[in-house]
Amino acid sequence: MREGESVIIRVDDSGTGILLPERERMFERFYRMDKSRAQESGGRDLGLSIAYEITKAHGGSIHIEDSPLGGAFFVVTQPSSSCLP
Repeated sequence: MREGESVIIRVDDSGTGILLPERERMFERFYRMDKSRAQESGGRDLGLSIAYEITKAHGGSIHIEDSPLGGAFFVVTQPSSSCLP
């Protein structure tokens, strides 16, 4: 959706949510909120850090809020000038 000079993408889920102290760390490479998961069976935990770096490289921002569905609500904001028409 466009809001002024920005394009905003919002994604929310109904999972367990992400506590406030964990939210900033979610964008760190290899950070695991669930310490019991092994890398061999649960991925490398790079997805959010890659999304963060791509968003930042294009002049945007990404953050996490509480979802009305009970889980996490991700908000990506990009300047419309960095997006395709």
